[in-house]
Amino acid sequence: MRRRAIALVSNDPGPVNSTIDVVRFTVVREAAAAPPRTLSEPGAVADLARELIPDDAREHFGILLLNAQNGLIAYHEVSIGTLSASLVHRGKSLAPPTACWGSRH
Repeated sequence: MRRRAIALVSNDPGPVNSTIDVVRFTVVREAAAAPPRTLSEPGAVADLARELIPDDAREHFGILLLNAQNGLIAYHEVSIGTLSASLVHRGKSLAPPTACWGSRH
């Protein structure tokens, strides 16, 4: 929908005609997500690591973010190194958990 508007320009004594777009927003509640994957045993964590980390002969440093009931919230791969080393900076490993804490209730 368009509406006509008249705006005055300070340098021009007459009115200037222009149009303004009218925008409408609708808020929609999304369907509930499936419950997070629970990682309550070391075997479950090992299985997840096998799914996430490729077998490519390099070191992978990642962070699993869990909720209070050991449900998986997110996985963040911080660094991929060489055959024998992986450089990690604390800022890169602390930023994702901080962002997730702010987005969760």
